[in-house]
This record gives sequence, C-alpha cells and structure tokens, in this order.
Amino acid sequence: MRRALKHHRNGEIKQAAELYYRVLKAQPANPDALHLLGVIAQQAGDNKKAIALIEEAVIIRPKEPAYHLNLGSAYAGLDRFDEAAASYRRALSPKPDNPEAYFGLGNVLFHQKKTDEAILSYERALSLKPDYSLAHVSLSIVWLLKGDFEKVWKGYAHRLTGPEYAYRVKMHAPRPNWDGSPVKGKTILLWDEQGYGDTIGDKNYDTKGFVEAMRELNVTPHVAQNDKNRSSAIDQRTTRHEGYAISQKYRKRIEEIFGWMKTVGNLRKIKYRGQAKVSWHFDFAAAAYNLVRMRNLGAGPV
Repeated sequence: MRRALKHHRNGEIKQAAELYYRVLKAQPANPDALHLLGVIAQQAGDNKKAIALIEEAVIIRPKEPAYHLNLGSAYAGLDRFDEAAASYRRALSPKPDNPEAYFGLGNVLFHQKKTDEAILSYERALSLKPDYSLAHVSLSIVWLLKGDFEKVWKGYAHRLTGPEYAYRVKMHAPRPNWDGSPVKGKTILLWDEQGYGDTIGDKNYDTKGFVEAMRELNVTPHVAQNDKNRSSAIDQRTTRHEGYAISQKYRKRIEEIFGWMKTVGNLRKIKYRGQAKVSWHFDFAAAAYNLVRMRNLGAGPV
C-alpha cells in the first residue's frame, strides 16, 4: 500500500491502480484499496464506478470520514445531491472539524438552491480553514446571486490564492492588480480572465478535439453538452462545478437578445437592402431592446 500511495501522490495513476489491484487480489476486503481505486475512478470522471468501489469500502469500515467524503463527491458528480449531502454529513459525524466536508456540503446545498444553508456551510469550512481559496470563491458566487457585491469582490479575490488557482497567479504575474487607486494618467489592462470557456457555449463546440485543445490551454470549456444519440466530450470534471451550471443558466440570455431583435425588431425578414440601411436597422433594434431592458431592470414593487 505504501508504494501504491507514493505513486498516487506523485500522479502516477496507472502504477498506483495496478498496485491497489494487487492488494485486493491478496486481501479482497481491504477497504483502503477499494476506496483509493474509487478515488482514481472519480478522478477519471467515472463516478458510477467510484460509487460502487467506495460503497464496498464503507460496508467494511462504515465510520471512516474520508470514505464518506469522497463518496459524497462521487454522488454530487452524478447530480445525486440528496445522497451526496447524506454522505458529507456522515463524514462530519465522527469528525466535525473537517473543512472539506463542509465545503462539499455547501456545494450540494447550492445546487439544491438552499443558498442560506450553503452560506453557513461555506462559512463553517472557512472558520476551520481560513485560507481555503475554493470555499472563498464558492461563497462569493452565492453572494453574487444574492446581490451582495462587496462580499463578492472580497471573496472572489481569493481566486488568485491557493494551489487550485496557480495558473491564474502565473497569468497575472507580469502586471500588478489594480488596487482601486485613482487611474488618471494611467492605463488599466482589462483581461478576459475567465477565458474563452465562458464565451464559447454552443453545442457544436462539444467535440473531443476542441475540448482537449481548450484544456491544454488551461481553459475550462463551458460548452453546452450535445449528448443526443452521441457521447458528450464534456464530463463530470466540468459539469460537477457550480460555475458550469451557472454558465448554462445564463448563457441563454444572449440568445434572448437576438431572439427579440429577430421577432419584435423585425430582423428575421428585414425589408431593407444595402449594408448601411441594414446596419442602421440593427442599431435601432438594439437601442430599442436596451430601453426595454432598462424598463424591466428599473421596475420595482408597486
């Protein structure tokens, strides 16, 4: 097991898995080997296999917090949120000072739209681990949905801390961040920090080649899954994160603009000919839509 764990920690997954299976051949009821093979399956995006393996380990050793923690993560990867929440709570039962379990539970509660409970869970994780950058960022997303922008900025600043966001720190390195000081006489560089993964969302981009190319560039491809009569190139490595769900929820708002302009703005069967006239009509329709949006945004209770 020691050799297997060493390979696993060094990222040598194939060698680790082979050794775990050797352990199981000699000791079929070894819960650690079962659990860690489940972890490897989960890391590869196969949450069904992960659940089957880790559940075997739980049967053998039912009070091990680490087993329930990773089982909860596997359940969450399949959107089985009730079972995920139960697993995270079991992980906390013998070890109530586990920040990772509170973080996982917060993610599940967020997906269940229990935002107030999610906030409490994230805050509990941060009270136990104040430099937990993933919890800071996830909590900031909840505050974004609640409209508390001061807390959003404070929490989201942690995306530049911690090992999970090392690539962003590297990308920021050439220039210091703006500290809010006056900008008169200075130049501010606006950087598309989220990358093209938040920009490219069409199902036609759900191809193996495109997704692999984006990941090589450290870009998370938030493309819509095209799984009708085919397998999607987007797996649980992407879909299990709350950011992906938010992207899919809000990306349609872009389509709503063009839909309105085509129907109400008469752009579907435009009567004008010539680039100048068509361009003018487009600008006019866009301006009209902005007026509609301003009216809706400014509407309050009567």
